Amino acid sequence: DSGSGGTTGLVPAPASGDAAAGKFLGAGGTFSVPPGTGVPYSGATGSVALGTFGITGAAFTGDSGSGGTTGLVPAPASGDAAAGKYLAAGGGYGVPAGTGVPYSGATGSVALGAHGITGASFTGDSGSGGTTGLVPAPASGDAAAGKYLAAGGGYGVPAGTGVPYSGATGSVALGAHGITGASFTGDSGSGGTTGLVPAPASGDAAAGKYLAAGGGWSAPPAGGITALTGNVTASGSGSVAATIGAAQVAPAMMKASTLDSQVDAGTVTWAIASVLNAQATLTFTVHTGNRTLNITNPVVGGNYVLKLIQDATGGVGLVLGTGCTWKVVNGGAGAVTLTNAPNALDVLTFIYDGTNCLTTLLFNLS
Repeated sequence: DSGSGGTTGLVPAPASGDAAAGKFLGAGGTFSVPPGTGVPYSGATGSVALGTFGITGAAFTGDSGSGGTTGLVPAPASGDAAAGKYLAAGGGYGVPAGTGVPYSGATGSVALGAHGITGASFTGDSGSGGTTGLVPAPASGDAAAGKYLAAGGGYGVPAGTGVPYSGATGSVALGAHGITGASFTGDSGSGGTTGLVPAPASGDAAAGKYLAAGGGWSAPPAGGITALTGNVTASGSGSVAATIGAAQVAPAMMKASTLDSQVDAGTVTWAIASVLNAQATLTFTVHTGNRTLNITNPVVGGNYVLKLIQDATGGVGLVLGTGCTWKVVNGGAGAVTLTNAPNALDVLTFIYDGTNCLTTLLFNLS
């Protein structure tokens, strides 16, 4: 073929040596060595320089921004393998970033830099975040001090930790292990704050002291009710056991322990003094007619008892006077009739309802 095709026919005879030279009948009509082939490689051992056999071709070109081309790669220089170099996409041999000499066969700790492993450094957060990278090396003693890499970028002891506590027995002083925290503050009127409580002083336990809400150690106020100055109200559900010592309750509101003696006169005024329970005794010793009984300061719901005793003469009557409206049992119409025999005993009892004295006369007790 010289450009417009050839014709079928007998091929020309090859010349002497054409076979040894690796020649083939070309499409142009003559015997020649095909480009890029040369003498066929056969029987060689080890490495073979391709150029020795006439093998040629376009060279490989690296990417400089718009891609490269396929071709024969450049020969590495002496020592490139030992240096851990690779053919880069740019076309030359170099050590890949962060690799260096491949690590093989080492034992124990290995310094990365000694093997060419590098990279950007880790940076801590100073307010807008940090960056990924190699962390800084801890200083000698940082492990024993219980330090950790902080988010800020340096090594330090985390707050409230200190040296890790291990192997101790019994009580441990927290401060000795770097454990700290905000102090507890008591309530001075607007509440307190959570924190470590103050240490009790020597003898506080023996003195029965407790941590008060105000913040200090003190003995609670003495227990017991020392006086009742008003009404006592109990509320809630369930059963609650409570004991009030007799010595701790003032008798002013109960008034159940004694019988007060009233002085005999034409008008007897019994000063009940706003107590719930009162008892008194009136012995008639003056014989100038009947007596009038007035009362003062009874309490709603109060129970009152008055012993009425005739002396050896007898014959004294009783008129119910002021202090309430007297209502007498069995239609007494506000009046009572005493036993007037010498040494006779009657008992007048009544309950005050706020207006009326609801009255019973126990007659002629013997």
